[in-house]
Amino acid sequence: MGDTLFVDLARESVLAAVQVAAPVLGCVLLVSVVISLLQAATQMHDPTTSAVPRLAAAAIGTLLFGPWMIAALLAFSTDLWANIPRMIR
Repeated sequence: MGDTLFVDLARESVLAAVQVAAPVLGCVLLVSVVISLLQAATQMHDPTTSAVPRLAAAAIGTLLFGPWMIAALLAFSTDLWANIPRMIR
C-alpha cells in the first residue's frame, strides 16, 4: 500500500466523517446560539435550559438527516470495499 494511497484514504475518511456529522452539529450550533442569546437577554443561566434543547436539536437533526447520513456512509463503505483489490496491489 503506497503512501499516496494511504493519504488519500485518510483524507476521504475524514471528509466523509465531516460530511456526515455536519448537519447534526449545525442544528446543535444554531440552537446553542439562540439559547445563549436568550440566556444573556434574560440573565437566566440554568444548565438544563441549555442542555435539553441541544439534545432535542441533536435528536431532531438525526431524524431529519439520518437517511442522508446513512446513504453517504453506505456510498463511502461500498466504494471502500470495491477498491480493496486496488489497495492491496
